[in-house]
Amino acid sequence: MNKILAAGLLATIALAPRGFAQFDPDEAEPAEIRPDPFAAFVPRVPSVAVPAIAPVVIRPATLAPLRPVAAWPEPDLAEPDDDRAFAAPAVAVVTVRRAVAVTDDDEEAEILGRLSANPFASDSTANPFSPAGSPSSPRSINNPTGPYGSPVSPTSARNPQATDAPRLVAEDGTYLGRLSSNPTDPESVANPTGRYGSPQSPTSINNPYSPYGSPFSPMSPHNPFSTRAPKLLGE
Repeated sequence: MNKILAAGLLATIALAPRGFAQFDPDEAEPAEIRPDPFAAFVPRVPSVAVPAIAPVVIRPATLAPLRPVAAWPEPDLAEPDDDRAFAAPAVAVVTVRRAVAVTDDDEEAEILGRLSANPFASDSTANPFSPAGSPSSPRSINNPTGPYGSPVSPTSARNPQATDAPRLVAEDGTYLGRLSSNPTDPESVANPTGRYGSPQSPTSINNPYSPYGSPFSPMSPHNPFSTRAPKLLGE
């Protein structure tokens, strides 16, 4: 039996001279390389060159030598000779007053009332029952036949050629020009480029942001609740 197995093994080796022990990798057929279908979707990360960082050298700080501090003077505890040592220093007191434009002529001028939108104030030009707003009052700018409301009077606020129209003086004494419809008079509130008619001027009743033109200011003629509107002074 053993002889039969040995004969079969020898026959197998003779028929297969290129067995597993005699495999030559150089004679093997190259394997087929297939392209990767997902290679195009793989992101490519570019190479980043890292710069060389110089080492940090820490050097000890150079400290300046300390300077000796002068000794604090000893307080003088001697008793004063008199009370002048405790006298308070003299202080100059300066009183600053607001500059106003009220002159002697203004004090002697006739007060026509207040240019106001308040219909209930007793001196308002918007009150039709007050001397300042009644169309029949000789002091009213609403009287078409009066000297301050006539379209032909030289002192009227409604004469487009008048130069002596009623003057406006604020409650704080600031001069606000003339209540005139003359657009060329430099003091007229109807002059859009004048100091008292420009909507950008701080002393104009036409400036809605100034204290004399704002509808919320207590000194403005446009505030319907104001009782301190500008005064009207006649010639």
